[in-house]
Amino acid sequence: MTLPKDPIASSNKKALASQMMQDRILEVTIEILGTEGYAALTASKLSQRAGISKGALYHHFDNLGEVKLSALASLLDIFMQVEDPSLFAGLDEYLATTGDTLFAQMRQQPVAMKALYAFAFQAMVDESVKLQIRQLTEHSLDQYGQAIKYFCPTLSSRQLKQAVLVMDAYFAGTIIHWFLLEDPTACRAGWRMFSGVLLHSLKPGGK
Repeated sequence: MTLPKDPIASSNKKALASQMMQDRILEVTIEILGTEGYAALTASKLSQRAGISKGALYHHFDNLGEVKLSALASLLDIFMQVEDPSLFAGLDEYLATTGDTLFAQMRQQPVAMKALYAFAFQAMVDESVKLQIRQLTEHSLDQYGQAIKYFCPTLSSRQLKQAVLVMDAYFAGTIIHWFLLEDPTACRAGWRMFSGVLLHSLKPGGK
């Protein structure tokens, strides 16, 4: 006697298989971006590396642009996670952990970090990519601002915005130095010095 198939179980299985394939496509996308650059990412190369047909690729994503946007969102989820400030005794501890976390990610996932920078450099010449990055990073940058405000509640909105922009700019430069100069020790020392300067500038409103 053949038992009838469970439609819910079958649907869940298909959804899981689809999600696994999407994850595989994004994994290969990030690998290409991080090792060969933005211009090297084509539908033909991506489908070949992922071991699927172009038809299968476009079954999971409407077009290559959607693949790129999904990969960018995935990268920002990895590298722009904001810690809960209530877990830290003070801003100095928060900043130290923020730096340590980023440096650990760069050491453990260098290809993914280079892929993120492939998007950043493309944004300099492609307005659509710049808009995508801006939209996707706004939330994380706002969270950084809220974290600083948690420790420095008297800061004005203008001061918070400046502090976040300075932090963001510093990390952007540090990441480039990390890969170009290949001197992680110097980058970590630089962050300690920079965070000290930032702490001093925010001290009047410190918590």
